[in-house]
Amino acid sequence: MSLSISDATAVTIDPAIGIVPLTGTRTVSPTTTTTYTFTLTVSNEAGSVTDTVTVIVEPVTETIFDFVAQASHISTLWISGAGTLAFGCDPGEMEMGEACYLTNYVLEDNRTHDKVLFTYLQWVDEGFIQGHYIGVYNVSYRVEAGDCFYAEVGLDKGAYEGNVKFRVMIHLEGGTNKWIGEINDTYDGNLRTIDIELSLYAGEKADFILQVDANGSASQDWATWVEAKIIR
Repeated sequence: MSLSISDATAVTIDPAIGIVPLTGTRTVSPTTTTTYTFTLTVSNEAGSVTDTVTVIVEPVTETIFDFVAQASHISTLWISGAGTLAFGCDPGEMEMGEACYLTNYVLEDNRTHDKVLFTYLQWVDEGFIQGHYIGVYNVSYRVEAGDCFYAEVGLDKGAYEGNVKFRVMIHLEGGTNKWIGEINDTYDGNLRTIDIELSLYAGEKADFILQVDANGSASQDWATWVEAKIIR
């Protein structure tokens, strides 16, 4: 049996859309990445056949605040157990903890990344480093329904003993602090993603703290933020 798309007699799109006209366009507005399946029934005098085509649609997002880009801003405060840290990498100060930019840098996924936010924890057991992003207030940010915190994180290539916990805290106007997300990472050749829905805080003015903790020894805890941003 010889059939072509011109012989189509019915088209259905799932999920949620259903039967659609054989010609024309259909606009979709998913809030998360959605897989749409098109089911086409094609028939002529010889008979009919049904087939499917799958299309993955990713939502268009706007970056409201970029934590990597703002890491060096005067309004971002970097702290470890050793005290307040100047932004920038100095081999002589590494034991206190550091935060700086690195370019064309290879991570545990064996890929070269154009620019990353490198954070090195204070070199003690259970050491940590945190960035206080007070500057989020400066853009008059208020959480809106559907806003998300998204990050891609990992360890440097060769950090075989690395074992860290990436954490995110929201600080609401009025002084309420709350840890809203965390993920552990050990050296396995893969980056991790952090995806946190912020709608619970819709209407609130907020800033954020990004923190990395050592899970035990801080040896080779070379923790890197490839991306970190609020998206809408």
